[in-house]
Amino acid sequence: AIIRNLVSLCRAVNASFGVSVPIHMGEAPVGSKSPVAYTDGTKIVVKYPMPVTADEAGNTVYINDIESLKRLVSEVKALQYHELGHILFSQHINWMMADCGYGNDEWVKKYPTLSQETATSVRRAWNILEDQRMETALVAQSPYLARYLTYLSVNWILNEANWSTDNGGIDKSSEKGIAFQYLLVINRRFLPIELRRKSRNNFNTYFGDYATVSAEEIVREYCRATSVEDKVVAVIKFHQLLKALDIVPPQFDDHTGHPRNGKRPVQDSADSADD
Repeated sequence: AIIRNLVSLCRAVNASFGVSVPIHMGEAPVGSKSPVAYTDGTKIVVKYPMPVTADEAGNTVYINDIESLKRLVSEVKALQYHELGHILFSQHINWMMADCGYGNDEWVKKYPTLSQETATSVRRAWNILEDQRMETALVAQSPYLARYLTYLSVNWILNEANWSTDNGGIDKSSEKGIAFQYLLVINRRFLPIELRRKSRNNFNTYFGDYATVSAEEIVREYCRATSVEDKVVAVIKFHQLLKALDIVPPQFDDHTGHPRNGKRPVQDSADSADD
């Protein structure tokens, strides 16, 4: 019943932006710790881990206390709105990451960093930039959604980011692991200023003024860019900065299925509410 109501609510919010696509919400496999959400521009899919525990016999028992249900509702809505933002503001994704490197010899010649050898790392670097650009654009359209995207940022994006180096993983609670978080919040301007200021101080203390200012300039260059090529250049600069800092970015979403045009999908369609 809760999920059915959430689907109806999210459809109404999407429609207010001129977007009408199927919303498929469902339970992730038992034992999953992180939610999964994605869109290809024609639908939004959200898979969430149900709050569960085990009884004395080891059987799975669903937790129905109010706090667990509140977290479930907040996570599902936040993920759905994040994907809505991609439909609204990330139509250039495939133009940039498919045409600008994958199978396009002219782009590879112009920007060798886009070669297949570094495609995964470049895509991850791009994702860090695009997510914060897109979320801030969405909140500018609807400040109400900031509460959900803030929840998503604090409880999942910052806590679950698995940074690493070429030599292995990095402890999230270490000084270095905490410092990396600033790269995820530079342009998430809807987040509390205290959080962003503290995050900047952590990064600056560990990496210094030059790296801090460089990261900020690149992120803002990407967010201000109006052409695909300008965005590509900013992505390459950001990727090179990460390499210089010995950072392998975390994987959030590869965004391989986003639409290649600027048209918002508007269609009547059923979703999973009645399943």
